[in-house]
Amino acid sequence: MTISNGSDCPVELPDVLAGIQCAVTRCDLQGRREYLPRETFTLQEALDSFTKDSARASFEEQTKGQILPGMLADFVVLGQNPFETESSKLKDIPVLATYLAGHKVYEYK
Repeated sequence: MTISNGSDCPVELPDVLAGIQCAVTRCDLQGRREYLPRETFTLQEALDSFTKDSARASFEEQTKGQILPGMLADFVVLGQNPFETESSKLKDIPVLATYLAGHKVYEYK
């Protein structure tokens, strides 16, 4: 089953790492109230749901959602490996750079 995820912006902040953390922990960002724990995502499932699966949901999987030759190269550089980060700390991973279509559009300073 393909499940896509995204923020509910402008109702919430467009914070993908916070969304991934909530999908993995099923808790709010303060760590309160685990909601439907049987519906947690693995970290890989959560990452896929915000990237390649969301691209598929918008019929853009041929150009977006993965880092592969011929694709648009929309990606972020993270300050630490999410697979080596405690699930309750995923939202705190710093974004060092953001690239759109292969061009750097943001750099942490």
